[in-house]
Amino acid sequence: MVELKNHLVVKRFNNSEYFYVVDNLSSQFLAYGAEKLKFPEGLFEQFQTDVTRLKDMVLMSRSSHETEQLDSLDVELNKLLLVLLGVIRLERKNAISAKSTAASLLYSTTKSYKNVRKAPRRQKMAQIESLLYDLSKEDLSSSIQALGLAEEIESLTLQEARFKVLLNTRANTQMH
Repeated sequence: MVELKNHLVVKRFNNSEYFYVVDNLSSQFLAYGAEKLKFPEGLFEQFQTDVTRLKDMVLMSRSSHETEQLDSLDVELNKLLLVLLGVIRLERKNAISAKSTAASLLYSTTKSYKNVRKAPRRQKMAQIESLLYDLSKEDLSSSIQALGLAEEIESLTLQEARFKVLLNTRANTQMH
């Protein structure tokens, strides 16, 4: 594999690009067959083994990067959930009646989500989707406005969507 890399003008490729080129070559080699290409015995099999190892390394590297991104987004989601649910919980004790009433209404809707931050990733996504759905109901919009939580909910919605896409991308990467 190293010899191939030195003979081709691929020194500027990253691992994924290099793998793409080598994998395409491998497919073409398979289509023609080792005998027609007059490869020395054992070289073709070694090449196929190297391509498989390269694929494993490239996908592992990508998966590791995706895991890092997921961890970062998970932290952001947890912060948003902490602020959102914390404000609702604390504002129930507010001396201003309008805020206390708004918080009590939102608390009754959100109290079942208090442990969402501790849930495994896929369960967390389902619970956040459910939370966002519950908070999108028309009868809660005035309470959300009274507590000034619209920006937090919007951020949570955006982060949840990014997290979901990345989680699905990683799942697809791991399947291939």
